[in-house]
Amino acid sequence: MPNSSTRQFTAVAIPGPAHHQLAIGEALLAHCTSPAMAVNAFTLADHAITAAWPLGPAAIFGLTFTQFHELAVQREFAEVVRLALVVDADFDRIDEIASALQVALLGDTDLQGRQPSA
Repeated sequence: MPNSSTRQFTAVAIPGPAHHQLAIGEALLAHCTSPAMAVNAFTLADHAITAAWPLGPAAIFGLTFTQFHELAVQREFAEVVRLALVVDADFDRIDEIASALQVALLGDTDLQGRQPSA
């Protein structure tokens, strides 16, 4: 007798630091995304970090692109991915995500007062 309640399961590799993986997994579940949507959201998140670099916090913190990218991934990657899912990985809305990342980094009390390295 066939099982009529069989559900399809698809695994998606979650990129980013281990300390963000639970939050990203929860965001994926909350948004009922397909694997393709998840991959697009991860790509949009990465591009939004790139787009945010020349627009603000890097100049304030005196960071190179690589330093800024690493900082953003370590501090805000889960939130950036969540925002990418909220906008259905719509690349036309990258500026919204980049702006939100800037605001989050500027409001991060652990980063306030950080002096650029000489």
